[in-house]
Formats: sequence, C-alpha cells, structure tokens
Amino acid sequence: MAHPASGLAKIVTAGEALAHWELSPVIIAGFPGMPAPSHDPVGYRFRNGVPGLRPLPCRAAFLNEMAGRPIAPWTGWRTERVHAPAEGGRVLFSDFAYTPEHRRVWCRCVLKVSEPDRYRFRLSTCGGVRIWLNGAECVRFEPFERNVEHSEEISLMLGVGENEILLHAEDLFERDTDWFFEMVSLDERPIENRIVADADADLVAALARLAGTGRPLHDVTTGNDAFVLRFDEAVAVDVPVTIRVHSTGHDRQTFLLEDRVLKAGETDLHVADAGRVCDGYHLVDMTFSAGDVSVEQTIGAAFLKVGRETDLGPTLEARKKAALSRLSHNGDRLAGKALAMLESGEVDPVSLFDILSWTLDLVEAREDCSDFQMVALLLIWDRHRDALPEGFAGRLRTAILGWRYWVDEPSNDVMWFWSENHTLCFHVCQFIAGRLFPDERFECSGRSGREQQALGEERLGAWLDSIEEHGFIEWNSAAYYPIDFIGLFAIYIFADEPLQARAKGLIDRLFRMFSLHTLAGVSGGSQGRAYDKELRAGPLTELSSFAAVAFGGGYLTSAVLALPYFCVSDYVPPAECAEWAKWANADALQARYTQGVDHNAHIQLFRTDAAMLSTVVDHETGEHGHQQHVLDVLLSGDPMARLWVNHPGEEDPWGEQRPSFWSGNGVLPRLAEDGGVALAIYDLKDARVRFTHLFAPEEHFDRLEARDGWLFAESGNGYAAVWATNGLSPVKTGPTGGVEWRSDGRVNGWVVTVGSKLRDGDFETFVARHLAAETVFDAASRSLSITLAGRQFALSFDGPLTVDGVERPFTASTVEPQVSLVPA
Repeated sequence: MAHPASGLAKIVTAGEALAHWELSPVIIAGFPGMPAPSHDPVGYRFRNGVPGLRPLPCRAAFLNEMAGRPIAPWTGWRTERVHAPAEGGRVLFSDFAYTPEHRRVWCRCVLKVSEPDRYRFRLSTCGGVRIWLNGAECVRFEPFERNVEHSEEISLMLGVGENEILLHAEDLFERDTDWFFEMVSLDERPIENRIVADADADLVAALARLAGTGRPLHDVTTGNDAFVLRFDEAVAVDVPVTIRVHSTGHDRQTFLLEDRVLKAGETDLHVADAGRVCDGYHLVDMTFSAGDVSVEQTIGAAFLKVGRETDLGPTLEARKKAALSRLSHNGDRLAGKALAMLESGEVDPVSLFDILSWTLDLVEAREDCSDFQMVALLLIWDRHRDALPEGFAGRLRTAILGWRYWVDEPSNDVMWFWSENHTLCFHVCQFIAGRLFPDERFECSGRSGREQQALGEERLGAWLDSIEEHGFIEWNSAAYYPIDFIGLFAIYIFADEPLQARAKGLIDRLFRMFSLHTLAGVSGGSQGRAYDKELRAGPLTELSSFAAVAFGGGYLTSAVLALPYFCVSDYVPPAECAEWAKWANADALQARYTQGVDHNAHIQLFRTDAAMLSTVVDHETGEHGHQQHVLDVLLSGDPMARLWVNHPGEEDPWGEQRPSFWSGNGVLPRLAEDGGVALAIYDLKDARVRFTHLFAPEEHFDRLEARDGWLFAESGNGYAAVWATNGLSPVKTGPTGGVEWRSDGRVNGWVVTVGSKLRDGDFETFVARHLAAETVFDAASRSLSITLAGRQFALSFDGPLTVDGVERPFTASTVEPQVSLVPA
C-alpha cells in the first residue's frame, strides 16, 4: 500500500498509547435478539450498580451470534474523522441508546519501525476488537461484557518500515454504554504511529489542542448573555466550526445547529444568544474542519434564563396554579407538559399533538425510561382522554395494553427495571394500568387487568416495605428524587388507603430530606447518585423547582418529569420543611440519619443561614465508587456557588462514565464530619487517575483566595475554607480552567469547613481563624488532624474520628432525619 507524504505522526514509546487513528462513520443497526423474560435480581435490597445482573436477552443473543463470527475486512471506507488528541490515547465512542443497538466502527493507522520483531501492546476495551495487520487478521479480543473494561497483552509482528493496522471495534448498546479501545505500547523501542490525512498536519494537531481546551466563557449562561466558547490558543487561519447544542434531559431536543468560523488569531467564538436555548445543562458538540479531516469534541454548558429567585405567589395553592400555567407554556417536551396543559386548561393544540406523538412513539418502542412517561400517560387517560386530539385516545389505550410492565414479561428491550426509582415506576404503572383496564387482556404478559393490578400492588408493597425500613440508596439525588416523586405522587393520587397513606409518609420523608439540603432556593448536598448535569447546575434541577413551589423563591425551570404531579395534588409538605429550607437563625441546623440497606449511607448535614456542608461519612472507604457524591458545600450568594472534593473516575473532564471526572469517586475516601468541619483521607492505591481535586467555579464567588495553603471562598454571607495536605494548584487553562484546584499524590488528606457572617463574624475573621490553625498529616499512617479555634479534630484511615481526644462515632441509625441545633 502506498501512502502519501502528508499525514499525522507521533512517536510512541513504552507506556504510551497509539493515539492517531482514522475513523469510519459509526455503523448503527437495531439488534433486538429474541423476546424473553429478564433475570430479576431486585430482591428489594437496592444497591448502586446492581451487582449480579445477568445479561439481558439482547446481549445473550449478541454473544451467541456476534462473538467469533467471520468478519471480512472492509478497506473501502472513507475517513469521517481522525482521532489525534493533544494527549491521551483512549478512543471513545460511549453514548446512550434507548433500544438495543449494534454499533461498530473501522479504524486504521500505520505503524513504522526500524527493527523487524514482535512488538507487545496492552489492548483494553469495553466491547470487542478485531485487528488485521497488513491484511491478515491477527487479534480477536471479544469479552463483550457490558460496561466492564477488559485488557489482554497482544503482540504484533511488525516489519521494517510501514505496517498497516486495520481495527474493527463493536459492542451492543444497552442504554448508557461505555465503548472504547486503547492500545498501549509495552515495548521500549520507539514506534511511529501515523495516519494518512488530506490536511495540513500542523493544523490538525493545532485543532486537536484547540478542541481539548474548549469551554463555555461562563459557567452558566443567562438569558442576557451571549453563548460564547473560549479556547486557550488561537489558530493562524480561519477554522470552520459546526456547533450543536442538545439536551441532556429526557426530551432529547436539539436547540442549536450552527455553522460558525473561529477567526484567525481569536480565542472566543460567539455561538448565539442564550435566549435561543431552553433552561438546562446541555451538551455542546463541536466539529472543527481542516480539509477532509474533522476534529470533534463534546462539552457541557448550563443555561439559566431566570437569573433571580422565582416569585410564584404567597400561598402553596397559588404557587401550584402558577407553576402549572408556566409549565404549560415553557415546559420540556415531555408527557408532564401535556398533563400540565390539560390540567390548567391552557392547551396549545400543536404542542399537545407533538408531545403525544413523540411520547407514544417511545412507549410503543419500549424505550428505556419510558416508565417515567407512562405514569403521566396513565393519569392523562384517567382524567383527560376525552380532551385528546382525534385518534390519540385509541392509540394511547393500545399503548397501555401493549407495554411491558415487569421483567417476567418476555421482551427484547433495554428498559432498566433494577434501580430503586425505576422499580417504583414500573410497579406503579402495572398497578394503575391494571386498575384502569380491569377486564382487558394485556398483550405482553397475557394477564387480565385485575391480575396486573394485584401483582402491581403486591410488588409496590415490597418496595414500600424496603424503603420505609432502609431509606433510599439514591439519597438526596437531584436526578432521582424527582423520579421517586413521580411514583409516590401517582400512588397518592390514584390509590386508596393504606397505599395512599404509605405514599404520603415517604413523600413527607423526601420533603424533609431535600428541604434540609436546600439553601437559598438551590437543592444540594451529598448524593447517592449524581451526574455532572445536576452538580454543575444546581438551580436547574427539578428539586430546585420543587422548592420554588413548596417554599417560595427558588428557581422554576422547564422541568416537568415530576413537578406537575405535586401541582395537581392536594399534598401539603410538613410545616417544618419551609423553615428548614429558608433557615435564617444564628444557630446552625445539624442533621444525622442513614439511608440504604444495612444503614449503608451515614448522612451528616451542618448548615447555617448562608452556608451548608453535607457529607456521607465512612461510606465504603477505599472501595471503587459508582456515583456517590460524598462531600458538598453550598453558599448562599450565588446559585452556582458550590464546592466539592472528589477523586476522578476518568481522565476526560467531559466524560460520562460512572464515576466520571466530577461526579462520583474512582476511589472512595475515609470521611468524617463534626460541627461544620469535614476531614477526608484518600488512598488511591493503583487507581488510573493519580490526583484528587476541588470544584470551585471562581466566577460565582465574591472572593476566592489562596492564602498560606488554604483556599477561602465567600459568597453572600456564606464562607468556606479548604485545605489539601499535598497542596492545592489552580488549573487556569483547558476545559477546567477557572473551576478546578488539583492536589497530586496517592495518599492525601483534605479539610473542608463552612461558616457565615451571622455565626463567625466577617470574612477576614473567618480567614484569620483558619490561618492560625495547625494541620498535621502523616501519609504513612494515613492520619489527619487539625486544631482549629482551640478544638482538635483527628481522623485516621482505619480509626475513628475524635474531637479533643474523644471519639465521635456516627450513632444516628434512623432513616428519619434527626435534627438538632448548634448554638452560635
């Protein structure tokens, strides 16, 4: 094979990955497999990650049909894009699929060596990989285990000069799917890794560096701002850039699709006025063009039209009515908006038609997360079927009778039944659908409606038993408390006693927990399951919208997954919730309680009128994390004034793995808290990422100052102080510039405290108290102590927290928050 002189090349040595690849378009085809029941490991003792789940029917069929099958090498494809990152070599294709899909891609590169021999590589993948060397298949590595990375050592017999590598990667996509491959050289001899590219090599390399530094100019873009992307370095020529902004939510909308040009010498790219994008934390796809080569990058960006707290009225009834009206006009394109329109009487026929068409499409396809929409459809059928556009009542009836309500019903979908929020919604749907159609036959199960109702009620009882006793493993989750609200409010609206009373009891508990963790209208706190989209945009979460309706103030956004149910119900939250959410006393509030099976999560909260510290203490210390957000700080002066510490679960700041760069922990710390002082000790062992870090978006604090090893934050009347024993280094450039402070080292200790003007005096007094503190860390024994304002707090990785030498064990083994006052 003859290769033109133009191309991109990189010298790879031992420990470095082959980073340069030409990539074909990703080839996508549905892969349903044969309908069958799924394994049911629920047991109503919920754990994050659902260990023990057997492969779904679609994956069983995939393993049977795809592993080891003959594949003819395809050499005629045209390069769609190149992979030539400024650093790193993992080739990622991770994505989300709502129905089972077979995805595959062809990749190629050239390896040039000066000495003929076998060269060793470590091949890692989620999925399966085949490799052809100079036209001959030489590697088959097909573990095909969903979202589990596998590695093996391979060797390639490379001849002198150029050797062509053709690689085929594939996997079955089942909802969130990690799909990637990586080839790391294990050979000391240098290897030239080259790709053929009809483009200027220096320009493509510059674009790769450019793409890797892109970030929004503002951490949140308000309705009065332009949406601008900022890059760290300019390029010498004009660069065409295609920008696509699309939702991370269940509505899956695309808000912008723009072609722009980044002018030579400029580092800011004006994309559009922010008013063209709906509220939310969205994904921004960027494609940079250089000749026939494109470089792609996806980042996240928050948009918030409401720059101040929302005034919906003086009473709960008035706020419910006002919220329904606003959601009828401005809600996301989901079934909840249709419900809001029909309940408020403010119906836009075009919008209603669009929502019903789209929602019924996904329900009929049994797409993942359709259980969230089905609850609203059932309520619409019960209360508004006569008001539906022509033809929709019949279609909705057919969809309800044809849907799959639990894992024992045969199907070939990838709907997720096993997490506590999904399990609740499926049982609620089965109970309500059976009740609405008692004499009808349900297609998938073959059962009558009465049988479905009875089974749904029995299963709901098991779920309620578990949560009443153990609490929520997805504690404080801004992503999943709204889903719990969907199911519980549906029971409250539809069911008779005693189910209705049990649902109300858990709704009360949820309101108590999230009101305790709401500060200045923003929902926060440690969380059992967290995503970047909620952590980096607290006022945009649906829990913050719940606060706006329940307590006044807050931020009413476009979220309609759960809020309409609260608004159409007669439910009134416990009286203490409004006081907690708007705490204004000099005394601090302290709460302790547990959530999860076997008291898995020990939750502690310390909050003043203007600052909040929330932790989950001694939680699975030293274990590989999932999506647990273990330490969280909110300050009152800005809705985005938030800090947290975590160990990244991946290298990509914009990645979506579980755990990711910002949400969850690759390795969980030893963590303890007392009276607004938190101590954390990390031992990263052999983790891939070798640092821990702090999220602190500089633009959202009145002051963010580093002094004598401490970092101090002020927002409104709230303060925070952070210390890392290995030091704190600000990241000033790249995708985390202005929001990240890193601390290197396998073993590291962190101290985080909060305070407020009302309790601690002015900011300088708060700072001075910390500068006078004595902090001691012993990495060998993994022990940390701080003497602050005359009190000594000490923690070891294997031992208890002590305060002034007295052990302070966590003793509140109760799922109901135990709330007390800490005098000023």
